[in-house]
Amino acid sequence: MEIHERIQEIMPTVAAFRAKGILTPDEAKQCDNLLDEWTDLQKQSESAKRAGDLEKWSQSSAGLLPTAAPGTAMPLPDGGMQFNNARTGVAGTIRYTGDSAFNRGIDGNGRRFLELQEQFGEGVYDQSLFVKTRGVEYEQGFKAYLKESKGIRSVEQTSGYRALQEGIDAEGGVLVPAQILDVIIGKTPTPTRVNGMVTNLGTTSDTVVVPKNNYGTASDDTTGNLFTTPMRVIWTGEYPSSATAALVSDPGFGSLRIPIFDATMYLPLTLNMIEDPGFSLLSWVADKFAETVELEKDRVILNGNGINQGQGLFTNPGGAGQPTLITSATSGSVVLSDLQNVVMSLPEQYEDNSQWVFSKTQFGKYLAQMTDGDGRPLWSHGTQDYGMVNGYRNLPLLGFPANYSGFAPNFAAGNVVASFGDHTGYYLVTRLGLTVRVLTELGALQNLVYVVGRMRFGGAVVEPYRMELLRVKP
Repeated sequence: MEIHERIQEIMPTVAAFRAKGILTPDEAKQCDNLLDEWTDLQKQSESAKRAGDLEKWSQSSAGLLPTAAPGTAMPLPDGGMQFNNARTGVAGTIRYTGDSAFNRGIDGNGRRFLELQEQFGEGVYDQSLFVKTRGVEYEQGFKAYLKESKGIRSVEQTSGYRALQEGIDAEGGVLVPAQILDVIIGKTPTPTRVNGMVTNLGTTSDTVVVPKNNYGTASDDTTGNLFTTPMRVIWTGEYPSSATAALVSDPGFGSLRIPIFDATMYLPLTLNMIEDPGFSLLSWVADKFAETVELEKDRVILNGNGINQGQGLFTNPGGAGQPTLITSATSGSVVLSDLQNVVMSLPEQYEDNSQWVFSKTQFGKYLAQMTDGDGRPLWSHGTQDYGMVNGYRNLPLLGFPANYSGFAPNFAAGNVVASFGDHTGYYLVTRLGLTVRVLTELGALQNLVYVVGRMRFGGAVVEPYRMELLRVKP
């Protein structure tokens, strides 16, 4: 039976009850039931009408639902407003955007999780309504409304009644107050491990000068890894032949300069962005600035180009004053003997603090897929391996720790894909740690506040003999 047909059946009976005036208990109950049914049918009719409007509109727009630009509102065909708060509706099937509040936690196994706390509205808040339903008075009025059984009129005399009017919908219901947690959902940055592996120094100058012993090689030390100076013991006998017979060679001192560079970043924020959120946006921005600086230090240590910034380990492979460059034997690939060549070429006096650095998703993946003649993984726990039980976390490579860095180069022919050795041979010098300033006057006429971050640091390879680089043969 159609909705309107059922309404036509109900109305004569309801009219008869109304004309009678005083009803018996049974008649009053029957009348209430009919009125409730009439109310439900009216809602169904309105929903059907709205659905029909949406269907017509979606057909006229090729089935696509345009979304408002971030932070703006856009009218919808049903009379509502779509407020885009970064989550957008997609085409295919028509759906609305919405905001959700989450609880962040850690389960019993130490794994992070997000738990949906509540979802408010149907995704058609405009910005004004969104703000009004977050007020303290609105929440107080809503709590009073829930405690009473007489509906909205039960809180007419309370202080929250006026605020509660903002949230009354067309059917007489009341919108649940919007809640915002002090959590911004976002990605987790790549770990910054390399910064902690190098030598970190502080300075109060624009340039750090490092005294250096320039000893290289000698006829009795062709690799330069036996002695540290050209000084040698002279066997003069009981009576030296001359006053200078025991004179040793000059070590040849020099110096290496590490310049300090300036870096700045700033972010403009509107006053509304600072005032409206239910958390400290300025503190969040300052934390993200600090996070970005730590990531930048790792990037500079590995890939800094040396132009207005420090020079990285992978920037000038094989150049003067750089770690020894070892190239794989086969073009486009690395085999076990190449890795053994890297490890065994490093002088033993630098082994105690030696570690690998490479990309997990690039060279790490390549190593994990290397197998022997029987198809067994070469990079494994050996006899302790059992199927897929043991993984690659904290798995040494040829007896030395393997550290992943998202800033290490991709695996490709001609690329340097890994460093090995004692990375304290790289010096990272900080003149000024991160400072954050909030400038309120510069953009005052444009309703803007500028958050400015500034830091000063530099870096360079100082002791190249402590490290080696592995390059894939072109």
